[in-house]
Amino acid sequence: MDWVMCLLPFAVCFVGFLAAAKVTKKKKRILAAAGVVLFLAAAFGSLAVYRNQKITKPIRDSELLAVAELRLDTFLGDAELNDFQTDRLTELYGALGHYLNSLVYLPCINQDTFDAGTQDVILQFGTEEEVKLWLAFYPDRRICLVNGKKAYVFPGGTAAYQKIEAILASDSVQTTVTITALDAANDQLTASDAEGKEYVIHGISEKLRTRDEEQVDVKALSTGDTLTVLSDGAALLSAPSQFEHIYKIYWEK
Repeated sequence: MDWVMCLLPFAVCFVGFLAAAKVTKKKKRILAAAGVVLFLAAAFGSLAVYRNQKITKPIRDSELLAVAELRLDTFLGDAELNDFQTDRLTELYGALGHYLNSLVYLPCINQDTFDAGTQDVILQFGTEEEVKLWLAFYPDRRICLVNGKKAYVFPGGTAAYQKIEAILASDSVQTTVTITALDAANDQLTASDAEGKEYVIHGISEKLRTRDEEQVDVKALSTGDTLTVLSDGAALLSAPSQFEHIYKIYWEK
């Protein structure tokens, strides 16, 4: 975007030149059209370079994607944070990377704070030691944060949050299991899939949802209930097996 700002004085001088120059109106129109085309080409070129440097390259060079969702209950003051991560070899990483690279990001001149609402989804590419890209999206807002800086998102900026949530849900690995034992006091359960493979799942309450995205109390679960576990597909070599990274757990009842 620095290129565009540097071109603004040039554009002003160019307009002044056209106004003062002793050339025919036809030539002025041709020169004006050429100036507009040059300015637009430089502006769009700058946006392409910005996206490549700030979005495309960090995604390509990263090995890990971490996802955090925040849903703030403004009445109770409770903050709910869903942490999830996956590596670049998964379909989920590829789908999110492809979508993010399809967007156009226009940095805001005004970098003042804004009303972010009560929900967000944060995508962090890289590791905790070396974060290469940090993005935050909000429901029904054209504004996102790129490494902490405000930027407008096109096309369909207001739908970017919903699209990212849809990708997280559809491209995660889905495993359907049946609860075989429940330990609500310790927030864990054991379950088996259709092939009889057993899993133990810890920290259920942080991930448990209905299909309407409502949080579920672990005590509402019962042996025999069906759950759909959304994960990155990685599993720990233990007996019973464990999902390494869980995005959400849907209670199918």
